[in-house]
Amino acid sequence: MRAIATSRPVILRLVILLLACLFAMEPANSKDGDVFLCTVSDFRTWSDIPSSGSPEFVANNKARKFDIQEFADHFIVTSKSSTFKPSSTKYDIFQRSVYQVAAFDSTTFMLDTFVMRTADVEGPPTKARVTLQTPTYLNTWYLDCALQN
Repeated sequence: MRAIATSRPVILRLVILLLACLFAMEPANSKDGDVFLCTVSDFRTWSDIPSSGSPEFVANNKARKFDIQEFADHFIVTSKSSTFKPSSTKYDIFQRSVYQVAAFDSTTFMLDTFVMRTADVEGPPTKARVTLQTPTYLNTWYLDCALQN
């Protein structure tokens, strides 16, 4: 009985140490300069502007491609499309965990966010979302991404 009683604190310390190591780990895909190529698996929109919810608008947004470059403190997200003008946005990372990294663009008049899974909980492809929000519309691109390097 004495051996069991003294081993509980040791086991508890071991569990705490393992949890601390787990939460301190760098995410699997957080290497500086990683490049992801992404396709749009879904696109959702809400707007006061009637034409923004049209089937053509949704289809054109689902056809976009995204290139994502990951760095230690930011992402560069480039949107490519045959319908819309290409654009690149720098997202500054404000939260990084074992499961996801979240970033935002503070240079625009809208709320512009980017979130990417960092753990292969579900396996490939890596999931990500780009969201643009203004007082008149909200657009979200759901991305399936593949690491290129």
